[in-house]
Amino acid sequence: EIYTLSLHDALPIFAPVLRPGGQLLAFCPLEAIGSYELACQTAGLEYRQTLFWVKSNPAPMHRPVYSSSVEAIIWAVKPGATPFFAPSVSKIGADLSNVLTGPGVPGSALERFHPTQKPEWLIERLLRNHASAELSHHVLDPFSGSGTTGVVCRKLNLTCTMIEADKEYVQKTFVRLEAAG
Repeated sequence: EIYTLSLHDALPIFAPVLRPGGQLLAFCPLEAIGSYELACQTAGLEYRQTLFWVKSNPAPMHRPVYSSSVEAIIWAVKPGATPFFAPSVSKIGADLSNVLTGPGVPGSALERFHPTQKPEWLIERLLRNHASAELSHHVLDPFSGSGTTGVVCRKLNLTCTMIEADKEYVQKTFVRLEAAG
């Protein structure tokens, strides 16, 4: 039997595991930003900001609606310590923008490892900004899908714990991690 949790259900479980200064980055639809912010606050996290991923290759729509080319990323922090944040305030440009622009994983949902699979470039950019192998940061991905976070953590020498309820995606994760070395 597979049990699935929403972020709202999972936050009270996972927020206490974060160390002071630990950070949450959660992808969500634009319509859910307010409810995600409230869920973070209810779980004792401080909402920091919403980042926006602008997809340069949004999926085509097969009905008369606008193509969904923007996805939100909620950033929240556990109070009690200063969170790690790599971009220097003296830098200007893309490192400090809350808008990240680039392609999603190409192909149809059936051609990708997971229907909502995130591109490695995006996860790498987020992890480089919010985690450090030198500081022994550990990454927890409680909705790991096909393991993109784990693949990128391996590349960046970060330790990572992934949780996925669907056995099919767990198997795909093992294949991807094996291929990543």
